[in-house]
Amino acid sequence: KDPAQLDLMSTQKGDDHAFAWNGGFRWSLGSLVLAGAYRRGPSFDYTNTVTAKIAHLGECRPEEDCSTEIVRFKVPDTFAAGLAYRPIPPLTLSFQYDFVQFTDLLGPQISGLPPSAGRTVDEGLKVDDAHRFRFGVEYLKVFSGGQALSLRGGVWHDNDHRVYFDHDSDTGLPYPQYAMLFPRGEAQTHGSGGVGLVLQPHFQVDGGFGVSGLYQTPSGSAIWEF
Repeated sequence: KDPAQLDLMSTQKGDDHAFAWNGGFRWSLGSLVLAGAYRRGPSFDYTNTVTAKIAHLGECRPEEDCSTEIVRFKVPDTFAAGLAYRPIPPLTLSFQYDFVQFTDLLGPQISGLPPSAGRTVDEGLKVDDAHRFRFGVEYLKVFSGGQALSLRGGVWHDNDHRVYFDHDSDTGLPYPQYAMLFPRGEAQTHGSGGVGLVLQPHFQVDGGFGVSGLYQTPSGSAIWEF
């Protein structure tokens, strides 16, 4: 956190746009609905400049740019499939599987280090793809005046997918600094609950709350049709 202790400083700048395609399907079988979707993540280019802050990094002198290169950032591809089952009219049960290809995030790393150390960092940075499993339930009560009350709940599991540096757990080798900067994370199980109200034929409000070991997230929305 002290700028005087920095080895390197990376400055990233970019302004880009891209197109990507996606597709999906939905198949209704009475009380059972099957669905799936695929989203191709776009790619964007930005400029990354690495500046040395101390003098022991090969040929880079203090406050000298070690490298300036164009880097491609790839948004992960995503696939999802799920089903919804309605055993009785007011009750809906749902299950969904998501696959997120987070390994798309890892291209060649621009560290600004000397070539041998740079290759070590490039080979040591890892990330795991995500396999997410979601289960949800909704109970819908419709009143005679056209109002409706919806109660919702769900749970989903998210495996660890943060970028980490593969290292010896005792020594931090082959590059202890990166072992400290990029530790492994932990898988998280999330729970959620919510309520929705249709107050008029054209007006609806919804609220919810999500909890996990890391985050607590409230949310709300309103829909007015005209």
